[in-house]
Amino acid sequence: MEIVKVGGKCAIVGCNLRHIYGSSLCFKHARILNEEGHKAKSVEEVPWWEEGGIATEGGEKGVVRCDDDPSLHYGLCEFDTRDGICWHCKNMVHPDIHLIHLICNRRFGRRLLQPYGILGPGGEDLDPELLEALDRILEPLELRDVASHSSLPPQDRVKALQEMDDREHILSELGAQFPDWRERGLDQFDFDPNGVGLGYSISRLYDDIHAFNQEEWGPEWAIEWGLGGDPVGLESSSVAEGDTEMHPVGYIVGAGYLWFVLQMVIDSEGELIGLLANDIGIAIAFAPLWLINKIFQRKISDVEEESEEPTPNIREAETNSSLARKQLIATTIVMAIGFLLPWRLGGWEWGQTFNGLEELRWAPSELSFWLFDARDLFYGISTTEWLSIVIRSALPLVFLLTFASTWYMHLRGKDSFSRTASRIHLYVFGLWYTLVFLSWGMTFPSEYDIGLYITAIAGIGLDTTPDGIMSKYIRRDG
Repeated sequence: MEIVKVGGKCAIVGCNLRHIYGSSLCFKHARILNEEGHKAKSVEEVPWWEEGGIATEGGEKGVVRCDDDPSLHYGLCEFDTRDGICWHCKNMVHPDIHLIHLICNRRFGRRLLQPYGILGPGGEDLDPELLEALDRILEPLELRDVASHSSLPPQDRVKALQEMDDREHILSELGAQFPDWRERGLDQFDFDPNGVGLGYSISRLYDDIHAFNQEEWGPEWAIEWGLGGDPVGLESSSVAEGDTEMHPVGYIVGAGYLWFVLQMVIDSEGELIGLLANDIGIAIAFAPLWLINKIFQRKISDVEEESEEPTPNIREAETNSSLARKQLIATTIVMAIGFLLPWRLGGWEWGQTFNGLEELRWAPSELSFWLFDARDLFYGISTTEWLSIVIRSALPLVFLLTFASTWYMHLRGKDSFSRTASRIHLYVFGLWYTLVFLSWGMTFPSEYDIGLYITAIAGIGLDTTPDGIMSKYIRRDG
């Protein structure tokens, strides 16, 4: 005689429910096993990472969901969208219900923007007008999806939902309300499906809808849908508390500051050493290094293993990032050549020149002189001439800043910033050239300043967005 312990677990392997009175099975498996031809599955066959639950297909014999039986939890499956397993009957819910919950959970304004770093810490502030427009466009789609094709079998309804591709409708509506979205230069207003902002986020959502297959659902797809982690393809991992490191750009900024302090000491002919030769002086001189360290500290992320066959949209994002990296490397080489070539005449000998690195060394003191002292010494200089010299003194610093910031934002996965950096790089140079033209007329590059013009023109290559001049040629030929 079989002894049944009161309050024990069901005898079916992998089931965590308690057995019913007078049986070694729970209420669900007692009902299921009474049906002819049913075979109970073990936990090894469950295609999800959590213990318990019997993963099932729509229409499979012996599957009893709460949704299909009013006597089970009032005929209603309750589940977490992340795994799709009902908390009560322990079955995977119908695939059409799972897909609708996934879409509703992801297709609204803030949710479309936040997973890709467009909003949040270090990102952009959400435009309330854009949020209102997204709500107006997306809310009717949610009501339509919930109500549409409800009479179809689950698998057929999934196919019908996948055929309703709204990305063109959504993006055209946004484009009509914000016709100047290209000029705004913000990720949240980047409606290009092949861009890096909202348009890409919407396009990626519908790629995931088309790829949905409940049989293949698992942790990677849950992360891709933004459930339980960052989207796959973007840097995401668990981070140990207190594990931090200095970003490479921080070392560049710190070295630049030390260079500036050293130059100040040299220019003072030793007088500054006396001021720094005490505890307070040292604290004042090196306090900015502590601030730079705090600003550029970042958490060390574990590297996630890449899937062997990434989904098409993930592959596309990786391709865009790879092309942007190649473009920045090429731009770096050109700018390095520009900094090594002559920027202007100078020195005690006729024909002697200063290259970009020498210009960069003297830029802080020269800029300080022209800003604060020159107007008192040069009485006949016009405002236009004075302003052109000030901007010319700042050009090495501006070029270095735009270059370093573009690389920094690229390493953080925010290539959209490159357009802003490129415009600053080119606009500042263009402003200087305009002022020179107003004062002296048309000037052309010569052997004495060719490096300045090469470094300035290299700013075109800093724009790694798909609409960038250089990016179009790289994507077309690559």
